[in-house]
Amino acid sequence: MSKHISGQHKRAARDALYRALSKFNSGSELATALGLSRQIVHRWIRRGYVSVAGAVQMHNITDLGVTREALRPDIRNWKRYL
Repeated sequence: MSKHISGQHKRAARDALYRALSKFNSGSELATALGLSRQIVHRWIRRGYVSVAGAVQMHNITDLGVTREALRPDIRNWKRYL
């Protein structure tokens, strides 16, 4: 698996990230909800997708309405990360 995602996967991942962000007033609020630094979340916003670990964390917050698969459509074998 490459470190970066591209093309159609990146567009889908960005859309899922923005759906999650829409539940908060800012990226900083999302960072607080996840127990992460705001810099990490702002890095996700800048590059347009979240890390694999971030996708798992966001998936576990059920009221966000996004799945880890939506946040990282390039990952096919999630068992390896869980």
